[in-house]
Amino acid sequence: MRRVIDGFQARLEGVVIAGLVADLARDPEMAEAYRERIVRPRRAAVTALLEEWQDRGRIRADADLEVLQDLYVGPIYYRSLVTGATVDDAYADALVDALLAHAALPTPTPENRP
Repeated sequence: MRRVIDGFQARLEGVVIAGLVADLARDPEMAEAYRERIVRPRRAAVTALLEEWQDRGRIRADADLEVLQDLYVGPIYYRSLVTGATVDDAYADALVDALLAHAALPTPTPENRP
């Protein structure tokens, strides 16, 4: 998530991303190439990490991993591209807290261990 946010915090990179999003909307062939080369490999890597976390009991076994990925990237793009609001570390922390509140299992303590 930090990598996504860092990209939006860097002014030039944020402008490039905005232009790219506009181009992808107008050019279906370019959009498919971008998804194939950039989006799908990144999502696959994140899915593997989330599956590992599920196996370790760090996130719920029934968590929808596709939705989790959309929930962490979508708000960053929306905030930056649509509302123009700042995407900073405080926002990133709040976003992570919200995601963990939804998907994370409680940290084991002596009181809640099986």
